Amino acid sequence: MGVTRYDDAAEKQFMEIVKRGLSSFKVFLAYKGAFGVTDEELYKTLRLAKKLGVITTAHCENADLVLELQKKLLAEGKTGPEWHHESRPPVVEAEAALQQLPRRMPASAPACVPSCRTVDSKSCPHGEPGSRNR
Repeated sequence: MGVTRYDDAAEKQFMEIVKRGLSSFKVFLAYKGAFGVTDEELYKTLRLAKKLGVITTAHCENADLVLELQKKLLAEGKTGPEWHHESRPPVVEAEAALQQLPRRMPASAPACVPSCRTVDSKSCPHGEPGSRNR
C-alpha cells in the first residue's frame, strides 16, 4: 500500500487494510509536492508499521536535490528522457537512504530499500538491494 500522506483518517484506513491482509507499506522520499511523504509522515508510518507488524519499503531519493538538478537541466534545454538519470544520480539515492536510517531508528521499525541503484551493492547503505534491515 502506497503511503502518500499520514493523518488520522489515513491511519484508520491503514489499520483496516492490514486487518484485511495487507503486509507492507511503501513510502516515497522523492516526488516532493506529489506523493512523497514528509519526515513526520515517515516516522508515523514506521511507528504504525511496527505496531501492526508490517514492513515498510522506501523509494529513496533526495527530493530537494532532484528538483534542483531538474531545474538546471530544464534551464539548459535538456528535456528528453535521456536526461532522467542525470537528474537522479546514484548519490541522491544513497544520501536519502542514509537519511532514512536515523528516522526509522526511533520507531524501531523494519524497513527495506527494494531497488538500490548505487554503483554496487556495497555502496548501498542498506546492503544488497532488496535486503531487509532491522
